[in-house]
Amino acid sequence: MESMKTEFISKAEEASKNFSEASKALIAQIKAIKLDMSLTPAQERTQVKALFDAAPENVKTELKSLRDQLFQGFGGHFHPTTVAPQ
Repeated sequence: MESMKTEFISKAEEASKNFSEASKALIAQIKAIKLDMSLTPAQERTQVKALFDAAPENVKTELKSLRDQLFQGFGGHFHPTTVAPQ
């Protein structure tokens, strides 16, 4: 499970290398939350959602495009606890 999380984070970082600095900063914050093993899945979701909800619209748009890129190979389905919700 942990290796899947690390692999997903690596793919997200690669896919987002041309994003705005604000989006990169938010991704770094989300990464820190995802790697914090002291958090429960519910705490993780709550913290990521709070960050996403507070983000400017242009950052949300970039992150949604990242989600779409990352989940193309999975039939377009994603698990909302893994990626910031819409």
